[in-house]
Amino acid sequence: MLDDKDEVYREIAFDIAKARAAFDKEIEDHLEELAYEDGFEDGEESGIQKVISSMRSNGLSIEEISRVTNISIDEIMEIVKDC
Repeated sequence: MLDDKDEVYREIAFDIAKARAAFDKEIEDHLEELAYEDGFEDGEESGIQKVISSMRSNGLSIEEISRVTNISIDEIMEIVKDC
């Protein structure tokens, strides 16, 4: 049979385990959110690069692409040179 002190220790250990599980879940959720945001940003950047490449290969000038996309000429030149 457990005495009062052992029962208190067991309850504390249980509370600590619950708090740890909640903390781990919060961290996991945060990491998933960060991974999603990174993936979204990578996908968005990749899509922009594809659109600019396509516009350029269809004969639009850097200036026209800049005007249509609101992306600076320098940024467009950087994207085009990587393609």
